[in-house]
Amino acid sequence: MPVIVRLDEHSPFLKWVEETEHKDWGWLARSPYNFEKIVDHLRGLVKVIVPGGQEVFFRYWDGKWFAEHLRYMGDDWREVMPPFAFYWVNSESFIVHIHAQSEVKKSPWWHVPQALIDTMLEKDQQPIVHNILQFLKDEYPEIYFRFDQEMIAAKVHRIVKNNNSRKEDIIEEVLIALKQAQ
Repeated sequence: MPVIVRLDEHSPFLKWVEETEHKDWGWLARSPYNFEKIVDHLRGLVKVIVPGGQEVFFRYWDGKWFAEHLRYMGDDWREVMPPFAFYWVNSESFIVHIHAQSEVKKSPWWHVPQALIDTMLEKDQQPIVHNILQFLKDEYPEIYFRFDQEMIAAKVHRIVKNNNSRKEDIIEEVLIALKQAQ
């Protein structure tokens, strides 16, 4: 879960952010809204709706993926997260032209665009590989535990890399490949 803190411009943390080589510590944002209104907006994004209608927890605090949201959405991001005009994510700055007032929405309300998901998966397929491995472990343990962990992860990664199908079709292909390898 995200940690939300108020920082003043002389905070030692900001000095650390400026000097650190690490890029996976989170992100900073500046807002003209009061703290309580910011928290209310963030609560509205605890869960989001992905294509297909499933509600999932939104990992907006993960800088790697959050930066992709900002790049893809541009100024349209103000409709998703209205309080923040300025962001610092993984040593990169973003500006979003926000509205003076915005309505707080109750989670889940935001439908994540499929094109945004596709854009993120073009850059890194590890999340879908992880999800498929977890699915196999939960739903097909007799197959999953028959193989070395590194081997099964490599096989799933290869199939995902060479496949632009839906997740369900990829899982079916993985199951066929694993059954043939037994």
